[in-house]
Amino acid sequence: MKFNGIGSKGNHEALKLSGVTDFRVSDSEFDGWGTGGGSGIDMVGCHRGEINRCTFGGTEGMQANGVQAKGGSRAIAIQH
Repeated sequence: MKFNGIGSKGNHEALKLSGVTDFRVSDSEFDGWGTGGGSGIDMVGCHRGEINRCTFGGTEGMQANGVQAKGGSRAIAIQH
């Protein structure tokens, strides 16, 4: 799956996961999300997830980070 050019201004994530359990995001490309920060994948309160073989890129200085797990997220594997 390809995520490209998500959001216009402000703190936008390409993929926002909230309260999701037993999930997998694989073989995906994240490019150019938001213009004022944000994450390629942002998780809040997610459990037992896998992020595999994903790539993150974009416009220099526009994105905050590739993957962020916060707010009680646990048992998240980020690989390759």
